[in-house]
Amino acid sequence: MDLALKHHLNQRIIDIIQEHHGTSLVRYFYQRALQQHEDARAGGKIMKLREDDIPEVKEESFRYSGPKPQTKESAIVSLADTVESASRSLEKPTPQKIETLVNELIDERISDRQLDDCELTLGELKVIADRFRFTLL
Repeated sequence: MDLALKHHLNQRIIDIIQEHHGTSLVRYFYQRALQQHEDARAGGKIMKLREDDIPEVKEESFRYSGPKPQTKESAIVSLADTVESASRSLEKPTPQKIETLVNELIDERISDRQLDDCELTLGELKVIADRFRFTLL
């Protein structure tokens, strides 16, 4: 954000930068915290703590502060960012793997209510998913 403000970027671009993560879960770090919590409770290898000293893992602590995407453009950038980063982890990408990945990621964003404020229709989401698949192939 500091760079965007420093370079006097257009307000719509600044809004997209602020909104593109929405209030989504930083899943990797959340899962890691849950594993460490479980390990500590089991007296495991990572941490040896008394039960009373084990901090609770709160999902909201692992969510971006938002806001959720407010425009279609912000939502598309948000989805593109998610799909691009996740697609890098695919081993031997095939059309089927890419289609499954794109559909799952969009479904996750819908289920997590990250697209509630941007007015994208299901028809538009289908077109976006098709374009992502085409681009990744």
